[in-house]
Amino acid sequence: MNKSQQDHTSSLVLGTLIGFIIGGIAMLWNAPRSGQDTRQRIQNFFRIGIKQVQGETIDDSIEYGKMLAQQYRADHAKPIDE
Repeated sequence: MNKSQQDHTSSLVLGTLIGFIIGGIAMLWNAPRSGQDTRQRIQNFFRIGIKQVQGETIDDSIEYGKMLAQQYRADHAKPIDE
């Protein structure tokens, strides 16, 4: 993975996590529920968010690996002499 792609992936993950944190805080301020119910909802919210981030990261890694494999094949392909 080159530096630019690593920076992009890091920025994506960091931005997503910051968004989840801000969303969680906003949810706390606007929650007309009991403390126990609010905590349960926040836990569920973060579990779902983490699974989505992990899924995106895995999908990005798979696509990047496929691209590297294609580049390797193109760079190392030898013509068959008859």
